[in-house]
Amino acid sequence: MIIDKNLILKLENLSRLELSEEERDRMVGDLRNILKMVDKLNELNTEGVMPLKYLTEVFADPRQDIAEEFDEVNKALDLAPEKEGNYFVIPKVINK
Repeated sequence: MIIDKNLILKLENLSRLELSEEERDRMVGDLRNILKMVDKLNELNTEGVMPLKYLTEVFADPRQDIAEEFDEVNKALDLAPEKEGNYFVIPKVINK
């Protein structure tokens, strides 16, 4: 893969970023360094090494997913900064 300013411009467009020339130059260098590090891993002899699926050999036993009654609605509502009836009042986050 060729890492150059054209690639950075494409990535900048896809990610909706606006980088300065200095940031683009730095990004080219950073991405080249990252690819060098990844390429260095190809030099390792991994024959006979099993792929890692879990970081530990200890597996948590997941709890059963059982619906339970929640009788402490008022306690939860008392923690809210603002409430209306049995509902939390939150600021509007989507404008239509």
